[in-house]
Amino acid sequence: MNILTMCLPITPTPQRRVRFASRGEFSKTYKDKKQVKNEDFLMHYLQPYVPTVPILGAIELKTKMVFPVPSSKSDWWNKAAMIGDIKHVTTGDIDNCLKNIMDVMQSMRFYKNDSQIFKATAEKQYSDVGIWIITLIEYPVPASKKEYVTSNYLFNSKGINP
Repeated sequence: MNILTMCLPITPTPQRRVRFASRGEFSKTYKDKKQVKNEDFLMHYLQPYVPTVPILGAIELKTKMVFPVPSSKSDWWNKAAMIGDIKHVTTGDIDNCLKNIMDVMQSMRFYKNDSQIFKATAEKQYSDVGIWIITLIEYPVPASKKEYVTSNYLFNSKGINP
């Protein structure tokens, strides 16, 4: 089992929807400029963590999305949010934030396909600065029965006979 933990000093943002345009008889899809800029920032901060070889096994993804407390909030609200009594329930949506980071990591070849992610946990909270904390846990998939039997000391205790 390999574990990779990354701390990115950037405020989490949700993935923005694809835009559509038509030029005469032709239609075109394109990414919003803000989305492209956000992906560039993420790639910059993720670059030192890119593995030399993409992860091939099953992946568990754990994320903590830390958002700065809005400056428009009062002192009591700010303190309550900082200690966790007020939860982050405004935008960005947790699923869109996850999709954003998963797509960027796939494009950077952290893993071959985000379908390898079999479990994802995510949490949003407030703090004084915005941060992504991302952990990838790789669970290797045995290539053969022999590899599985030799690496799994519980094999016979589970009632599985070779």
